[in-house]
Amino acid sequence: MGYPKTLRMLLHLLQLLLLVSLIGATASQTWSSISFEVQATDGAPTGYREGCCMHFGIGAELNISQNSSDVELTLAGLSAMSYWQNQRVNEVVIPQEEKDNDGEDWGNNSLKLTEVQDGLPQAVKIITAISAVVLFIHLMGYQRRWIPGLILNLALFTLILAFVIMPTVGWFGEFDVESKGTGGGSLDLEHQQIFTDYNLTSESLEFYFNVSGFDLAMANESEQWHISDNLTSADIDHVSFIAFDGSLDLSLTPLIQDLVLIWLVVFTILPLTLIVIERVEIDSPLRLEEK
Repeated sequence: MGYPKTLRMLLHLLQLLLLVSLIGATASQTWSSISFEVQATDGAPTGYREGCCMHFGIGAELNISQNSSDVELTLAGLSAMSYWQNQRVNEVVIPQEEKDNDGEDWGNNSLKLTEVQDGLPQAVKIITAISAVVLFIHLMGYQRRWIPGLILNLALFTLILAFVIMPTVGWFGEFDVESKGTGGGSLDLEHQQIFTDYNLTSESLEFYFNVSGFDLAMANESEQWHISDNLTSADIDHVSFIAFDGSLDLSLTPLIQDLVLIWLVVFTILPLTLIVIERVEIDSPLRLEEK
């Protein structure tokens, strides 16, 4: 019985050492690499006539680490954007749907990037402490040590998801986004349609979306009511109809890839293998006694 116990102790020690090294990696490596792109596909943001100029678009490259967030922005189709904005001169009179937050700014209620940059390193230290507790429990001979081991496994899996998702959420949370608009400065789309899709690969998580609708700031008061009462999303020939295609690419950085590998091999496959070895060692003497 000593052989599997020795292996399990060495495994817990390896887990602890890897998590301790993760504290340093978290401070020095890039957490998240994000590419964001939106481009106009229909309506005024594509220009005053078909083929006249480059469609309006925005692109961003973002790299987030514990102490920095480097952003590279690109703009395309400035003449098309200027033409679109010059058409948006009307006050929006159609009441927009009230949000559940009673008109408060979405950005003010969202998680901020600085909070993520402070919180994730603390989460790594907490999980490292849990690993130390698991090792101590093993040395003490606790019979139900699989329970804290399972907690440690789930905690590390949750940490991986947090590194993938939270930096992006925190970055967008830095912006103050109005929940509703009252004039040409905000974008109020009547009969708004949103379509989404995604693709998951071994190196990235990609989201695709299409947004379309009628830009009410491009229509006068009577026309706004006509759009609201009589038009549908199929009336794409109306002068106020606009559409955008966009994509969001979350690249799995080396830090995240290493985390996934460590969780899969050291915190999942190896513990399960040891359970099988221990079970075989227990069953073998019982079978010999039966013979």
